[in-house]
Amino acid sequence: MVNQELKLVTDPSSLKVVVTSGVPAPARELLWEVFFASRGRGVSLPAHFPWIDSTDNVFCISLLDAHFPKGEKVIGALVIKTVDVSMHQQVGFVGLVCVAEDWRGKNQSSRLLLEATKLGQNLHLHALVLWTQKPNVYIGQDFVIDGQDFFGCALRGKKSIITMAFTSEGWPDSTGIQNQQGLPPFSIGGRLISTEHAKVVIVESLDGDVTLVKWIGRKEDVADLVECALPDKWGVNISEGDALVEELRKRQFKIDLMPAAVRMVKNLKKPSITLLNTIEFLDRV
Repeated sequence: MVNQELKLVTDPSSLKVVVTSGVPAPARELLWEVFFASRGRGVSLPAHFPWIDSTDNVFCISLLDAHFPKGEKVIGALVIKTVDVSMHQQVGFVGLVCVAEDWRGKNQSSRLLLEATKLGQNLHLHALVLWTQKPNVYIGQDFVIDGQDFFGCALRGKKSIITMAFTSEGWPDSTGIQNQQGLPPFSIGGRLISTEHAKVVIVESLDGDVTLVKWIGRKEDVADLVECALPDKWGVNISEGDALVEELRKRQFKIDLMPAAVRMVKNLKKPSITLLNTIEFLDRV
């Protein structure tokens, strides 16, 4: 485990770089302001990121303005969550990269990513992994694209003739909590819908829009459940090549997909990680 304050560096710009195990309160305030309050959304940081209170595999890099009149102030932050992707390989999921509005355009994001690389090397990680819709920000930091996500709108083409019994309960359920899977930032609540053969997780936005974010089971069984339990119109976050889309299209669902986030990897060790399995939407940072 890394000590609570791993390192403290002051440079001529007056900014301090502080790396901590866990996410300290001042960094949380900035994360909440940038990703939630300023966008008029959000439940709470623990609701969206259940792992945020952990100090075992979660690290935060903060940039502090040492010349702030009322004491040091966090003006930038990012979070790294370490994950075992195989018996011999551990990677760091990078996310929540943010800079306070007054400090944007001054290369502070690049500085955060440089510090993330140093931390990843200190932790002996094989790679850093992130998801973004702005890949050009990260290409200059030696991240490469290795996967494409899509977002789409699904519209029922005909009335379903499938009827089946299913259960519906609040999500995250006990398994979701155990797996540290929270609500996506755009959602305010979720439901787990299940049959004997399939499970789906849907989340709802403040506007009432429903999005399918997780499914378990054979594509045919999942499609049966979707036909029976979901509304006529809903959204979906899906990885490249997922077979569920074609199965639903066979059933006359109209699904229009558009590129969403790309997955980017920066290898820190040799041999390089050349192919990662699909990482669930709800497991990402």
